[in-house]
Amino acid sequence: MSRREQRFKDLSERTEQLIRQAQAADEAREQRLFAVRREEGSRREAQRRLAEAEAHEVLEAAKADARATLERAHARIEEELKNAERQLDEMGRSLAGELAERVLGRPLNGSQGGPASN
Repeated sequence: MSRREQRFKDLSERTEQLIRQAQAADEAREQRLFAVRREEGSRREAQRRLAEAEAHEVLEAAKADARATLERAHARIEEELKNAERQLDEMGRSLAGELAERVLGRPLNGSQGGPASN
């Protein structure tokens, strides 16, 4: 009977030891899983920040390009307006001179030939 009791005691101790080992292994697995999840979360966050920074750079470059394009267009329009104003001014002076010659019936400033001499 004593041998039998000792055997049960040994089996019980071995069972408890195996249970403790299983619990320790389970706890270690949980800790590794937690660490992996935390590391993966950090990696994803770093990638997200990198993607956001890259998107910001692309957006800023696009804005700068758009501003430069607008500035060039604005400068070109301003130049075209100045040219048009000069042409209108010259045309206005020419028309005013022709009109004055027609009204006076003679060339202005001693110029020869004009509409009145026709």
